[in-house]
Amino acid sequence: MLQRGDESAARVGPLVAQKDYWAPEFVVADVVLFDEYCNMACRYCGGQYDLRPHLPPKDTSQSCLLSALTRLRPQGTDVASLRLSAVQRELLRRFKCVLAGWDAPLVKISGGEITLWDDTAAELARAALAAGRRVQVLTNALAIGPSVLRVAHEHQDVHFQVSLDGVNHSSNRYRCPDLLAHRAVIRNIRLLCTLGRPVEVNMVLTNANTGMLLEELRAMRDLGRVLVAPRPVRGRAALDLCPTRAQVREVDALIDAYESLADSLPPLPYLVRLREILLGGRQEGTPCLVPWIVAGVELRGNLKFCTTSDNSLPSEPLAFEYTSGSGYGALRTLYCHATAMRLPEYCRRCITQYEILGLYVEGAVSEDELKRYPATWGPLAEHRLGVLRKAWSDQVGARAVRTRLEG
Repeated sequence: MLQRGDESAARVGPLVAQKDYWAPEFVVADVVLFDEYCNMACRYCGGQYDLRPHLPPKDTSQSCLLSALTRLRPQGTDVASLRLSAVQRELLRRFKCVLAGWDAPLVKISGGEITLWDDTAAELARAALAAGRRVQVLTNALAIGPSVLRVAHEHQDVHFQVSLDGVNHSSNRYRCPDLLAHRAVIRNIRLLCTLGRPVEVNMVLTNANTGMLLEELRAMRDLGRVLVAPRPVRGRAALDLCPTRAQVREVDALIDAYESLADSLPPLPYLVRLREILLGGRQEGTPCLVPWIVAGVELRGNLKFCTTSDNSLPSEPLAFEYTSGSGYGALRTLYCHATAMRLPEYCRRCITQYEILGLYVEGAVSEDELKRYPATWGPLAEHRLGVLRKAWSDQVGARAVRTRLEG
């Protein structure tokens, strides 16, 4: 293993601390942009948004705009002299820095609600496409503008992930309490489904929709070609909004009915793990490999690999720490050891759609199952996930040998 400070490590990236495997760069770059702005106020969201629902950025309050201007102004620029166009230019400049520093084949773009900035979102997508990446726009689907749609029509490598907890308004009320807004979301998801590629749906399971899980999934299939990833409500909101144990039994019914809904659902091992986490949390021996796979780039000078991690999880580091070339500071890749899962409670109760990639690395999900996700799967992702899969297999095998010898 190379020592810290070795020039080749800084050039190539992190090293797997075993044998001769080079850890690949990340499969997904999850880029959070302009997170002050959102046109929804989901009850379980941790964001502090100062924007009245359904209004474009020009109608935002002065305090919200000032926050964005302060954070995104070019160095040495007086906030009072800035205009919104300058902030947008700075946003694009920083995004191009991220593209230059990372070569993840899929770049996810999110806000707040990035589609409120229709022209800017389209520019960001075009910049990523020009850099040879696939793009996935993360949106609540309340306001899909013409510029983003135009780019999606022109390029097959532009994909969408939408947030929807249910087609019935009662199931979606924690995310979208306003009925007219809910109807607009449904209408826009139908529109996105006409692009000819699957729309991924992020479905947060709460006590409002889990008891109707089967019904809602069937209704989502009627919207068009969708790939739904149910996941638990997380954080403090879970204390009030999490499903009851009786409602979680609906996941058992979903697993039983899997064959009839498989074309719209994640691979079955994901649902089995979802049930485990809903009922008792991530168990001893169940790894979390998301930090290996997803680079979450947050444009305040930090590099984070998980939406809830502070980069100090009690996991065993199996990677080299090096300084990234993108100018955003030090990078550390962590790996949650399967036999030492002393994770914080918020980690034990967490599962996201990225777990599907982790399950592939573990050998529980097949290549054919991942190919159903055209936003993620491709030659580069196949290669990188394959390297991780082999490294993981050898790691598990070596651990089994040690256990037998020690026993």
